[in-house]
Amino acid sequence: MAAIATVLVLLLDGSLLRRIGRSVKSDIGDELRRVPGIYGVVSTLLFEGCDVDHVVLTPSGIWVLEVKWFMTPADELDRVWGLPGHLEQARQAARRVSGLVRSSARDIPVHPVLVLSGPGMPTVGPPTVHDGVRVVNATSRKGWQTLLAEGEAVWTLGEARGAADAPVRLRDTRIHYESQRA
Repeated sequence: MAAIATVLVLLLDGSLLRRIGRSVKSDIGDELRRVPGIYGVVSTLLFEGCDVDHVVLTPSGIWVLEVKWFMTPADELDRVWGLPGHLEQARQAARRVSGLVRSSARDIPVHPVLVLSGPGMPTVGPPTVHDGVRVVNATSRKGWQTLLAEGEAVWTLGEARGAADAPVRLRDTRIHYESQRA
């Protein structure tokens, strides 16, 4: 009874779904860090009015991932609840990251990606581009490796390290700021 009551309270106050979403984002970040061939992953960047779930630095550029967890079933992509807003959030996140790394990664392509997860997500199949955003289902290590290896190598690990400094600094500063406010 206590477990049922706890789940009901968490569901009614809305925190259960947020907790599940954070857990899924964290799991995806952990999986990305295990993908061979990528330079690095910076997770949880907090900009003013925008957050970025994961920035993945690869030989072919920078991939900015926005992860969404869905409960409400949708049998096709165009029926996903809030899709235009999710796509805009992914584009905005990519613009913010591009601006952040501009000085050290001038001509490096920045790819916005919307990652669909949860029991309500439609199966996208191969990655598809929808309104300028690559849309994929949460995938396995091999699936991430295939997606993130797309394109020609455009920079070296050393150049990527330099570009990672700004997002890491922003993340650490915002975490410190938020922890001081709490």
